[in-house]
Amino acid sequence: MGEPGGGRFRPYTFLFDGFLPALRRAGLGERDVRTLLVDNPARLFRGYPPSARSR
Repeated sequence: MGEPGGGRFRPYTFLFDGFLPALRRAGLGERDVRTLLVDNPARLFRGYPPSARSR
């Protein structure tokens, strides 16, 4: 997105093989990982309004 031809394709496994390990090395904890991968998508699909903090 935002790159000519759509940029370089990365498979979904990149999330677990590359992105999350990099975030953990940068100090992201397991609670943050759960928020990114479980809690936020669940809120989106349930249709909850954004929190006051995100406005």
